[in-house]
Amino acid sequence: MTNRLRVTLITVALSLVAAGLLPSNARAQFFPANTWYAAGSSAQFNNLALATGLTLSGNSNPLCGSHHWTYSNGAELDDPRSTSILAEKGNIWIVWDDNFINQVSGKGTVCFMIAVDSVVGNRAFFANATVKLDEASGTADGNIVPLLGAGESLPAAVLDLINGLSPYTTPVKLNVAMSDIRPEDAKFATIRALETAGTRIPLDRFTGLGYGPSAIGTPVYSSQSTKQANVVDYTINGPDPVTGTGSPRSYAVVSIGAAPVMVIANQTQTGSGHLGDGNYTSIDSWVLQNYLTGTYTHIRQMAHVSGESDAPIHMFQREPISGTFNTMEY
Repeated sequence: MTNRLRVTLITVALSLVAAGLLPSNARAQFFPANTWYAAGSSAQFNNLALATGLTLSGNSNPLCGSHHWTYSNGAELDDPRSTSILAEKGNIWIVWDDNFINQVSGKGTVCFMIAVDSVVGNRAFFANATVKLDEASGTADGNIVPLLGAGESLPAAVLDLINGLSPYTTPVKLNVAMSDIRPEDAKFATIRALETAGTRIPLDRFTGLGYGPSAIGTPVYSSQSTKQANVVDYTINGPDPVTGTGSPRSYAVVSIGAAPVMVIANQTQTGSGHLGDGNYTSIDSWVLQNYLTGTYTHIRQMAHVSGESDAPIHMFQREPISGTFNTMEY
């Protein structure tokens, strides 16, 4: 592709599944027989919405149902281990079928996904996080998933199920984590983020990033919005680091596909010495590495073009508990 600076890596999308589209532990006829309650990588958000709810030509019965509702920052994850752990807000899609709405005993499907990031999705799964919809029943569809099309207003039955309102007694818990990286790597990313800045991680060449040292760390704030990512430890093996008790949740890891991780250049400035002037259409991996680490900060360090002016390059990266950050770094 000409006149576009882009590096694409392919990373496997991983799903940590406790129940998935398997029979749920139904306590009454109002509970769906099949559930997919997911949170995790925003890179998987649109793809999974289309896979579960898109009605294609000749397919009037998609994976999870023919009804959907999407909303920007319409849900939050609540970690039950401590009131000091901040809730994680994110975009959400929900797909359901007629059998759930009609409360057909032994049938019914409800699927949803909340977009946070890979490590938060892993943590929420292993911590048995609950889900809360922030919008009232009857709220119009937000139409935030491209190609999925306009959906329906949020049904009271779906809201009651997820939030644990009557006839339900408790909010639902996640049974799937959508992750760009394996659970061991997500756990390592958390350990590294919480370790004292500059301190070498035992038996590893990486050093800490300083968002700890307590198990409930300092949030990572965005420089471009009001969003934040909360760095909180969790267990996949042994007692929980927040509560000091308990045992890890059993799980299985399933590879379900691949997703691109891209480096995108702003080419709106076309003057000499800028990324849009036509001289910069590719980048070597070692040069990109120097920009990502802050070793390089100007355009002349990318490629010495005779007579070109020079300009600074500003790099924006994901937070250290992001799956795409860890994929790119490794």
